[in-house]
Amino acid sequence: DHTANYAVVIAQLYTLRKFRSLAPFIVHIRDEETHMPVPGVDIGEIGPKLGMKSGNNGYLGFKNARVPLNHMLMKNQQVLFDGTYIPPKNSALTYGTMIIDHK
Repeated sequence: DHTANYAVVIAQLYTLRKFRSLAPFIVHIRDEETHMPVPGVDIGEIGPKLGMKSGNNGYLGFKNARVPLNHMLMKNQQVLFDGTYIPPKNSALTYGTMIIDHK
């Protein structure tokens, strides 16, 4: 079952050929008409996990992927059109988007 054409992905952010931080992006992963992966995107299932039978498990991979600047979620850090990186005021905010509370 193909259920999403876009995904929020936490990825390495490079500007001006320098690693800056991890950052969240909205990424186009499937064609809206065919629902097949777009070029450079690899999507697959890994099968059921012991004890987690209620949800599908899979992987999402990228090869030479470039994401438009306007797809970056820039609440805590920013990149200007010239590539200037503006870090968050508190570096701990960068990693807050990766913390998920499983209750």
